[in-house]
This record gives sequence, C-alpha cells and structure tokens, in this order.
Amino acid sequence: MRKDILKSSKRLKKKRFFLKILFLFVLFLIVCACAVWSLYIPKFRIQNISVAGAEILSVEKIITNISDSLKGKYVFIIPKNHILVASKKEIIENLLNSFPRIKDVSLEKDFPNSLSIKIKERKSEALLCAEDSPLGECAYVDEDGFVFEKAPYFSGEIFLKFFDERDVGNLVSDRQLLPEEQFKGLVDFKNYLFKENIKILIINLKEDGIYELQTGESWVILLNERNNFRIAFENLKTALDFSIKENQKKLEYIDLRFGNKVFYK
Repeated sequence: MRKDILKSSKRLKKKRFFLKILFLFVLFLIVCACAVWSLYIPKFRIQNISVAGAEILSVEKIITNISDSLKGKYVFIIPKNHILVASKKEIIENLLNSFPRIKDVSLEKDFPNSLSIKIKERKSEALLCAEDSPLGECAYVDEDGFVFEKAPYFSGEIFLKFFDERDVGNLVSDRQLLPEEQFKGLVDFKNYLFKENIKILIINLKEDGIYELQTGESWVILLNERNNFRIAFENLKTALDFSIKENQKKLEYIDLRFGNKVFYK
C-alpha cells in the first residue's frame, strides 16, 4: 500500500513538472508572438527619411538607397525597417560604399518612424588624369588628397590636374593620392604662386617622391616630399625677385629640392 502511494506521488510530481514546463513554453511562445507582432505595427515602421547636407548628390537617390537597404527581414521574421531594429551601422556603411562623394554620415532615429541623415560631401579640389587625357579618364581628388570618383576631363584652369607616373595601379580605386599633409602643402604652394601671378596648371607625380609643377608660362618647378613648401615658396620668390628678374620668360626650370639651394636654367 505504501509503495503504491509513493508511486502515485512520484507520478503526480512528474505530471506537475511537465505541466509547469509546458506552461512556461506556451508562455514563451505567446511572448515571442507578441514581440514579433509588435514589430509589424505600421506606426513603428520607418516612413519618413530626411537628408541634409547634399549639395551635388541627389537627395532622392540617397533616400532611395536607404529605403532599399531597409527592405527585407532579419532571420526571415524581423523587418529591417522597424525603428528599433534598423541598423545605423549598416545604413551608414551602405551609403559610404554607394556614394564615394560622401565623406561623412551621421544618422539619428526620430521616434516613432523617422530617420534624419546628415552628410558631408567631399569637395572637388583637383583632378587626377591618365596620361592620354582628354581621351583617357580622370577622377576627382578631394581637399584631403583622396581619389574618390570618376570625372570628365576639364580643359583650362577649372581644376589643378595631377598626372601620376608612379606604379600605383588603377586611376580610381578609392585611394589616397598623396599623404594628406603633402597634398595640402602642394595646393598651398600653388595658391602662394597664384598670388604672385604664377599659375600652376599641372603637377606630375614622379618616382622617389619628386613633384614636377608645370606653370602657365611653360617653365617647371621641381619639389620633393621632403620640402617645407612655405620655405620653398620663399626661396622661389627670392630667386625670381633678385637672381632671375627679367629673365623669367626664358626659364626652363627651377629646382627647389635641396633646402635653401636654388638651381635654375
């Protein structure tokens, strides 16, 4: 009799345990179903996207790009365009990959269903062109010396043009043309000369860090990556004002690569 009571008690405990597990499992399923259902409430699905900072790029194309990236679901269930689920990182990376002109992106979620995008575009400071331009191709170079987007060939003085004679591969490859400090130094040097009525139209980048600057007067300035560009300009100005003077039109080149020593022909 006692054994029967013990067996009955054990069966009852097992049954209660099983029912408890079943209850918790059903409760879990209900919670999950409610959570998934809440993700499909239209009010919390992204409906409004605003873009600020676009000057050259099309706002419509940017919005379309973001909308396309929000299509679909994660793990076949979770909608990508829910305000709480939408991935800032994924949207920003997609924009940077799709629009090379975008330099920086910030994104804010505005509850319950809006996104605010702020972009900073790269400024076209110069062109990098193939040696056979204008038949060949060119690319825009931004203010930091970054090659970012294919460009048409512009004749005249609209853009400073770089021709890269180094072995660096493709013309456009989302790459740094020169270290930022070097690039800005060359642009500053060009601007210093412009104030002295000397125009630099083309800069050839040669092996061993040599820069060959072609002036509008058809003579050449030689610099290298070790130059202090401000000091090089002062040396050039001194040579033009005192040593060369009226012979400037007969110049073939001025070599400023050797510190305060200036060589010219």
